Amino acid sequence: MTNQSDSIQKDTTTLSCVSGMPAILSLISRVSKSDWILDSGASKHICTDLSLLFNIRKSASARVILPDGSVFNVPLIGHVQLSDDILLENVFYVPAFHFNLISDKTLKKIGRGNKIEGLYVLSSDTFTNRIFTDTSNDTIALCNKVSSETWHRRLGHLPISKLLVLKNSSHIVFDNDKYNCFHVCPLAKQRKLPFQSHTQFATSIFDLIHCDIWGPYKVPSHSGDRFFVTIVDDCSRYSWIHMIKHKFS
Repeated sequence: MTNQSDSIQKDTTTLSCVSGMPAILSLISRVSKSDWILDSGASKHICTDLSLLFNIRKSASARVILPDGSVFNVPLIGHVQLSDDILLENVFYVPAFHFNLISDKTLKKIGRGNKIEGLYVLSSDTFTNRIFTDTSNDTIALCNKVSSETWHRRLGHLPISKLLVLKNSSHIVFDNDKYNCFHVCPLAKQRKLPFQSHTQFATSIFDLIHCDIWGPYKVPSHSGDRFFVTIVDDCSRYSWIHMIKHKFS
């Protein structure tokens, strides 16, 4: 603040500062004097309509200071009932001001407003006899109509019978019922054959040998080997590993 503002603050017992003026001034052409603006920079509620106030008391020293140094006297302070459950207490009546401001720093519960230029505006159209009414409508997010194939992909290759159920319940919309089976659909439905567990084992060593070959590996060993053979005795489970250069060595 300037030195002038500092001297004013010392001489006043009640002081309100408004910091959202650049955004507020941009709303002049779109906000009427009966609307309420939610301002995070205001330290007090400000009202320009005396008919909205009740429990009014006089104020001899309260002032409102703007960021540009402008000072407005506050002749009266009262309460404003915005709705059944929204009561603004200690509202500054400033007839020379152009907007009704709600200070969110002193709010416990607020209504609903549209965000314009970074500020929330509570339109007077939403208040009937000072009772706040909800004018919002129930809406559902809709996308452009797409084919059933697109929804089939979006929903993880859902069967067409399930897609039709969703369509009939108005959850999704597609422009036709054309349905083409994709290559991945039957593959995703394949199931492993039921192999029986093997419970018979060799009773003597070297009666049954298991062999497997692995390779080729992209990096050869020091001796040039790219494959290895694994040999497992079924009885003792003893294992051997041999490195080989070629698969048919």
